[in-house]
Amino acid sequence: MKVGETYKIESDSMNVTLSERYVPKESRTGEEPKEYWRPLGYFRTYGQALGYLVKNEVRKVPHELQAIVDLENRLTSLISGLSIYDADRRSVLEVSVSNGDICDENCE
Repeated sequence: MKVGETYKIESDSMNVTLSERYVPKESRTGEEPKEYWRPLGYFRTYGQALGYLVKNEVRKVPHELQAIVDLENRLTSLISGLSIYDADRRSVLEVSVSNGDICDENCE
């Protein structure tokens, strides 16, 4: 599942992987650099991967408090309500936000 143009989330029977699109500045051979997906982390649930994504994006914002709060609210509202098909479980997971935490079916 792509999350915008920069991130994607994939899963297998062992974990959920959050990856970021990466394009090197220069190729060592002088050819046009090719983009690839660089893993940022491995998680047990989609909620954990999406939560990490929110925190990762917040760290990139200039440290003005209002800008950070606005970005976190925007990302949380985009994530809330997502439906993710889990092929391993053959079911659709609903993602929600509970007490500021991003959760899938494992929310407590």
